[in-house]
Amino acid sequence: MCADDFTEEMLLQSPEKSTVADVVMETAENMQQEDHIDPKVRLFDQKNKEFVRTTNKHISAIVVECEKALGMSFRTTDPIRNSVMESVERQAKVAKAATKILSEQLVEECEECIQNLEVEKRDDIEEGVIEILKVAGLTQTDQLETCLDGRMSDRESLQVLTDMIGCPSSDLVDRVRQLVERANEKSNENEKLTKRIKQQVASRGWGSRRQVRTLQELVSPPQTLMQNDKVFQSGCHPITVKSATITGHIDLACLESIDAHVLLAKRKLQLDKGCERTYVGHRCDPSSVW
Repeated sequence: MCADDFTEEMLLQSPEKSTVADVVMETAENMQQEDHIDPKVRLFDQKNKEFVRTTNKHISAIVVECEKALGMSFRTTDPIRNSVMESVERQAKVAKAATKILSEQLVEECEECIQNLEVEKRDDIEEGVIEILKVAGLTQTDQLETCLDGRMSDRESLQVLTDMIGCPSSDLVDRVRQLVERANEKSNENEKLTKRIKQQVASRGWGSRRQVRTLQELVSPPQTLMQNDKVFQSGCHPITVKSATITGHIDLACLESIDAHVLLAKRKLQLDKGCERTYVGHRCDPSSVW
């Protein structure tokens, strides 16, 4: 039923007076209905109420201006003025009532159209895709683009890591955890040994420094101790003994990588050739060593 089907008498019928309890119940029902209304329909309903309030305000302004104009020419008791004002007020009420009815019908039709609106079905998109995107909170184009860009970047980084470590992506986490644990163990061990050697050098003075230089001279030719995965197996960073010899200093943290048996064997060969005898380490009887 459209607004044109209503007569002036129907539009001007005053609603029955409601008690306070009826008003409270009606307000509660309206709030419950709004919770189940589609957000688009709710927004349209709010805009529609604003439109009705603005329209009624301007219609009331017409009545006030008409009364001011008649007051300038007629007395308040003049029957012509009263007749004109009655007609104007009557038509203003009719206009307000018709505007309200039209706006309510428009909201109902809008809600019905949205409820009956079906998403266009496509063969290349499954029905559950839209629901999954809603659950993931990816209902906006920019949100979906940002998520996809992040996923592509993570995939490229993951591929680089798998190529560097040389293991499948499924074993990457376990492999990295093992490497980190092994590196931490070697790092702690190196710190303990370095601290211990420094304490011994500080307590023994020049003699210990001479022993360190002797060890440095015995290790030849220059060689790189480790490469690639051997870094994690040996627990020491690559060093070149030749560079230590040139600078006159040796990295005490890497002394553990020097094989003591090799040094003793080389020293024994030097002694067999008649070279000067130099003892390395704690003082002891030479006969007990050889």
